[in-house]
Amino acid sequence: MEMGTNAHVQYINVAGLITGIIIAGILLKQGILNHYIIIAGFLCMAVYHFWFTFLFVPDASLKQIAIPYCSQGVGVGLVFVPLVLYTTSAIPSTLSLSAGFAGVSGRFWGTNIGFCLLQNAKVFLQRNHYSKLQQFVTPESTETQSRLASLTASFTAKGYTPEAAAQLAYQQINASVSRQSMLLSNMEIYTAIGWALVIVVLLLVLSKPLLFSFHKMKESTLQLLPKTLW
Repeated sequence: MEMGTNAHVQYINVAGLITGIIIAGILLKQGILNHYIIIAGFLCMAVYHFWFTFLFVPDASLKQIAIPYCSQGVGVGLVFVPLVLYTTSAIPSTLSLSAGFAGVSGRFWGTNIGFCLLQNAKVFLQRNHYSKLQQFVTPESTETQSRLASLTASFTAKGYTPEAAAQLAYQQINASVSRQSMLLSNMEIYTAIGWALVIVVLLLVLSKPLLFSFHKMKESTLQLLPKTLW
């Protein structure tokens, strides 16, 4: 994407973030539990990752990525507001400044560690896909020879010498393999994150019923077994 397009994407994401914050505030004012607002936020982020998996193509347009980027911003806003309110309200007032510092530090280190892990995973997966794709780009492959001949003829028609045209053709094929390996690695990363978010949502959905069932089981068991068991 061009620089102007990247700027528009950020504006869309920020608009989604503001929308999510406003929606979270309205839901909290109406008495909706934080639990359900956070679940909705993680669902929006899961939708974003699964949706974007199918948009890793070289010619993706701004219209195609606008809705998922907005969904990601909405999800972050829905998760951000309840967590901040819970953090600030669940501690004594004397520790409010320390809680703010801890929250900022956690966000800073979490962001950096997340970027580090994702970047290393991206490099690892890209190298694997690059090695696998290179196995199909061989001199014995008729498709490779046809592609090389087509690219060489194209560069020769532009005025390059046969040697320079052949070298540029090889570079073009190598760039195509690198680009395809990068797209495949991004698809795998986004799919994995999407499933991780789905697991988080399931845990959040099941957490209250599980706790309720546990307490019921505890109450029933206390009637038969000593209290020291619990």
